Amino acid sequence: WLPEVAASRLLRWLFHAGLILPGSDKDHEQALLASLHRHLRWISDGWSTSPDGLARILSLSALFIGAAHLQGGELARLALLTLAEESEAMGLDVLTAPRSPEGALEALSCLTWAAETATGAGLDLPPALQKVRGDLAGLLRGLRHADGGLPQFHGSGRGDPGRLDHALASAPGPAATPLGQPLGYARMARGRTTLVLDAAPPPAIAADRAHASALGIELVVARQPLVGPARGSARRGPRPAGAPIATPRCRWRGCRPRISGPARNGPNPWPPTCWTAARETSGRAITTMRGT
Repeated sequence: WLPEVAASRLLRWLFHAGLILPGSDKDHEQALLASLHRHLRWISDGWSTSPDGLARILSLSALFIGAAHLQGGELARLALLTLAEESEAMGLDVLTAPRSPEGALEALSCLTWAAETATGAGLDLPPALQKVRGDLAGLLRGLRHADGGLPQFHGSGRGDPGRLDHALASAPGPAATPLGQPLGYARMARGRTTLVLDAAPPPAIAADRAHASALGIELVVARQPLVGPARGSARRGPRPAGAPIATPRCRWRGCRPRISGPARNGPNPWPPTCWTAARETSGRAITTMRGT
């Protein structure tokens, strides 16, 4: 197994131990603990082979958290110092290179879990670790939508519910939205409406898990996402650079916006119209027409 894969499994087993162990017999508990120790040794031997970025942060965070819960002592202290040194050495340029907001949240969550474990174990938090946490939290505050989610650019998701709130609440530094364009995204906010635009140049190399979103936008009003970028798929492959599209969203089932174009045999004398279909509670479709 790759170290980051073993690290992910180790963290899940430790965090859900309160659900797994109660009611188990002694043999089951011993088998689980033995497997956890094997995972910990595997990560300790192979974390340096993890690529820079989220994978290395995940491996080292799991190494420290696992050592703190299973062994403690010198291994936990060294793992915490190594996590802080590697995080500082990579910096934001490496941690945010994929420009995925959800990836930045995952890295911040790993560092947050490590910081909480260190506090519970009575260990001092390295200043370098706190600085990286504060920098990541500032970036995410500058990207957050009005509904609390993250933009879904470059293969990113909106983030697990509650994880962003927890990571930002416990992060050091001022709880203020920074100015500028974090990760190359421009954010506009007025009241309960937010718009996020991908203002960075298209990447020189096509991504394998995302389509190019240059000039793509997301619009959220209150808790309702209205406009979002079309996401790539494994079947169609990534979209070519510089070819973003925006997809309207509707909370009514069966809503399919359609813009009428010129007639097949000549110009259309009527202005473009938008046909939408909504549904009443009884299920009857209502068709409306609006000039654009």
